[in-house]
Amino acid sequence: MFIIFLFLGIYTHLLLLYSIFDIYYSSPIVKGGRNFKIIPNNSINVLTPADRIVFFSADGLRASSFFENPGVSPYIHSLIDGSKAVWGISEGHVPTESRPGHVALFAGFYEDVSAVTRGWKHNPIPFDSTFNQSEFSFLWGSPDIINLFSTNIPHSFSEFYSPELEDFASKEASKLDEWVFDKVEEFFNRTKQGDNKITKLLSIKRSIYFLHLLGLDTNGHGHKPNSKKYLENIKIVDKGIERIVNLFENYFNDKRTVYLFTSDHGMTDWGSHGDGTPDEVQTPFVAWGSGIAPTKTKINLTQVDIAPLQSVLLGIAIPSNSFGIVPINLLGHLPDKYIFQSVYGNFKQMSEQFLIRRAERRAHSFRFLFCEYPELSYEGLVKIENEIIRLAQLKRYEAAWKACVKLIPIIRSALNYFHRYNQFSQGLAICAIFCSWNLLLYASLIGYLVL
Repeated sequence: MFIIFLFLGIYTHLLLLYSIFDIYYSSPIVKGGRNFKIIPNNSINVLTPADRIVFFSADGLRASSFFENPGVSPYIHSLIDGSKAVWGISEGHVPTESRPGHVALFAGFYEDVSAVTRGWKHNPIPFDSTFNQSEFSFLWGSPDIINLFSTNIPHSFSEFYSPELEDFASKEASKLDEWVFDKVEEFFNRTKQGDNKITKLLSIKRSIYFLHLLGLDTNGHGHKPNSKKYLENIKIVDKGIERIVNLFENYFNDKRTVYLFTSDHGMTDWGSHGDGTPDEVQTPFVAWGSGIAPTKTKINLTQVDIAPLQSVLLGIAIPSNSFGIVPINLLGHLPDKYIFQSVYGNFKQMSEQFLIRRAERRAHSFRFLFCEYPELSYEGLVKIENEIIRLAQLKRYEAAWKACVKLIPIIRSALNYFHRYNQFSQGLAICAIFCSWNLLLYASLIGYLVL
């Protein structure tokens, strides 16, 4: 009898431990979602806001260090001060690690927590990203980040430094950033040497050029973000960005390039990150170039909004798993029809996730116990979408996209509602099991003492 109780007790406690992760840390990824192109296949000649995105990710750069020390980044701050860019704070999410931050930036959702079992280096479930949706992607930087996105994407070119170089640069981490800038320049110089293959790749529109700059994160860990080393590294990044911008402008010479500069996470004064303090979650965001509306005032957005922003700038599909909302206030003057196509693509992509998640919960619930989201039912969503389509058919695009903008946050809330739909009932069931086990244990103990 003792052996039975021992194994039953071990099983009950293991079930309790497992249930915490299964109930509260389930994957946010909705499987089976379709992609909805902003520009339909029969509209390939539509002029998108930009032909290419150059994305600079200064790993580990916190917002306060960047904005409070304008002297170490004169080029980027000249764009801000000269009202040539939109700038502000990008709000991240815990855990503030490199992988979750970059997943938020390019896939538009906050990391699957089960990835912690793999050291935040691999996701157990495949996910969509702007790299998948682009016509072609070019990636340079750290192998840990580059391989997360370039693996299994045939329409991509990637270069990353070796672990040996990373170890060699441990004392001069800014060398890693200089390596990235040098490699991009070398890549473009190959066109001057008659490399027609590279020339052809560079001519592809709707492409993303991603530069992952790890030096600041490494220097922040080793020397702290208030150190001279860290600030000098910001200066090196600023000079490198100016160099790359000049390279692109001289090569393409078409004013069709947009530049995005941000970070995956910040860090504390003592050089750590992973938690949710302002220094860790707040990162700088600066965007300039084709398709961007410069501003004199600071803006705020969430990291997941940057993924749909990329999609709208290039006219590609928003990643199917994205929770982000298109920040249309950052975009330059665009026709109402294109704004509608962009926001409607966001609407369809978000509602697709909502409908799949709702169907899953409904299929595993008793019909008479199933509870719709109070602010949005299936019938209500269909009715509103039909009205949006009617407005678009009447070419009342402004009214149509404004209706989408009003509804998208509600759909996202409904999606979160169904993602957490079973948490209460499952938690109650686990609580009942644990209470029953304690009652059984108590009854057995009383019976043993009586005997």
